[in-house]
Amino acid sequence: MNDIPARLAAAGIDLPRPGPLPLAEGVTAAGFPSAGDEALDWWRRLRAVHDTTGLWPVLIPSLDDAVCPSGRFGPDPAGRVAVALTRDGAALLNRGRPLAEEPERVREELLEQWPEDPYRIDRFYLPYEWDGQPRQVLVALIEAQHGWQVLPLLDYGYWNDCPEPAVHGAVLRHWGERWGAELVCMARDGIELALTRPPRTRETALELAWEYPVYCLDGMSLYYADGVSDLAACLIDADLVRFWWD
Repeated sequence: MNDIPARLAAAGIDLPRPGPLPLAEGVTAAGFPSAGDEALDWWRRLRAVHDTTGLWPVLIPSLDDAVCPSGRFGPDPAGRVAVALTRDGAALLNRGRPLAEEPERVREELLEQWPEDPYRIDRFYLPYEWDGQPRQVLVALIEAQHGWQVLPLLDYGYWNDCPEPAVHGAVLRHWGERWGAELVCMARDGIELALTRPPRTRETALELAWEYPVYCLDGMSLYYADGVSDLAACLIDADLVRFWWD
């Protein structure tokens, strides 16, 4: 914990001295307050030097409304990450059969149902109030080799329909490889990911939309989507994707 400022300084990052964040037992975490565009700018700067610092940035609400560890998988963060590595995210999301393996008529029907006016989400929700004004959050720095490890490290999930920590890790690892998905925001009831390689065609957007409800069915309501085609139209060329569990 004491070497975090030195790690950041070595990477050319000068910021307010971060204070410790008790997010989960055995996890090194520190953070500092910020809001709105400034918080997102900090995320981008800190993400850019992650390979040097070993600290993954994530925006969280105040500690009173931050992550609540499930407590179901023991006090061993490294063990939770190890379990996540044994899970196949693609298989979990496709239940063994990706859209590409469905009959051609299935894909054709989905394309025929493409909506004319999809709902678009074009900014992150967490660091802003409902009216768009900046909202104060904490820029947390989590010691993690990869961003997909953060949710297992913090024992996130396993309440209501929210997946268990290992599933989160496997899914984010898979989407990171496929879409360049990166964890940006995290609260008790949902997460937000940046997509650095978003789907650019209707066909590839359908691939992501096919997997989305298996991971987060409740989140379909964020996009006012009644089905895969509706959701795909919302996700094509999307720089971010949002999830919410009731």
